[in-house]
Amino acid sequence: MLRVIILFLGLVVVVPAALGNGELGVAGLAVVIVAALLFMGSVERRDARAWNNRQEYWAHGGPECWRDRRGR
Repeated sequence: MLRVIILFLGLVVVVPAALGNGELGVAGLAVVIVAALLFMGSVERRDARAWNNRQEYWAHGGPECWRDRRGR
């Protein structure tokens, strides 16, 4: 939720205000920070999905049951 608030503030409040004052450096920095937060969010989601898959794999018996489910 904090990430959403920072993204909103960065894109809706900081960038237009900085561009209105002619401060291109501040606007550029805000855009870079927003892009970094979006990238980190996608990496975090992939990591969480991999963690959940790993937990489910071992919770259901690990390699032995995995082979049984795949029909081997």
